[in-house]
Amino acid sequence: MDKLDKLEKFSRTMDILTKSEELRLIYGVVLKPDSEDLQGDVVSKDDIRQAAHDFLISSREVGISHQSPAPASLVESYLAPAELTIEGQKIDEGSWIVGIKVDSEEIWQAVKSGIFNSFSIGGVGHRIPID
Repeated sequence: MDKLDKLEKFSRTMDILTKSEELRLIYGVVLKPDSEDLQGDVVSKDDIRQAAHDFLISSREVGISHQSPAPASLVESYLAPAELTIEGQKIDEGSWIVGIKVDSEEIWQAVKSGIFNSFSIGGVGHRIPID
């Protein structure tokens, strides 16, 4: 069986944490370690670090709903070095946080109005059964 036959598409969604009107920046957690997502999957700190590094090395593309490139740019990306609190929300150590600069007035208005209110990571991965 080809390796690609074992890969499954996935996506994870996390709320936008904060935004700067003046700078048109939005910040949010892309992946949170050791917590179950809507598909029942759990991602470790090590896997999050690898995903964050791979994304910066090979992609850096911001998209809209996994369909098309967005008029926006990745301007910050980091792993929480310790538990943090941002805008009253607890961020776990090892969470992947990004900052996105929105270049389009239309997209910025969608962020401000709440139409765009979260980050979603998409990709492919191997599903490992847990006994």
